[in-house]
Formats: sequence, structure tokens, C-alpha cells
Amino acid sequence: MSNISLKKNAKVEKIPVDTIFLHYHGFNKPWHEWCFHPLARYFRKYWKLSPWKDTPLDTRPAKYRQMRLYAKYFMKKGAFFTSLYWVYRSVVKKYIPK
Repeated sequence: MSNISLKKNAKVEKIPVDTIFLHYHGFNKPWHEWCFHPLARYFRKYWKLSPWKDTPLDTRPAKYRQMRLYAKYFMKKGAFFTSLYWVYRSVVKKYIPK
């Protein structure tokens, strides 16, 4: 089992060579476009070889925590205003009830 949350797992875990199945737990998943944790590479490697390779990764977050990660994703890409937009969306999602 591997938690790929950047807050809880800042260091990259080493996966044993004889690993058959890797379970990603936590709210951050490697099939989210905004997941930039190094351990996501294992999922993406086999996803590209699978029958689902033409199915796009999840591109839009639904939960406020995911929106914060999405903001970080855009900040790393240099898209400052898009990042601010997603920070704003996360605050609205968390603090303003519908």
C-alpha cells in the first residue's frame, strides 16, 4: 500500500522488485491528471499499455483538497492565474455551503 499524498509522504518510497500489486490509498490517485507524485509513474506506465490507454485521466477535481493539489499542479506548470483560480474554488468549496 502506498499513500501518494505529498503532505504525508514527501519522500519517495522504494517499491520492492518482486511487487505484484500496488494499492494507492488516500484521496490522491495516480489517475488524477494533477497527481505529480513520483510513485504515480507505476500506474501510468501500465495504463499506457492497457486497453484503457485511450481513456483520459481525470482532469477536474471535485473535492476541495483535490482542488488545492490541482492549484499546485498549475503552479508547477507556471500557470499562476489558473492556480489562483483553483485555490479560490477550493476555498469556496470548503467554506461556502450550497
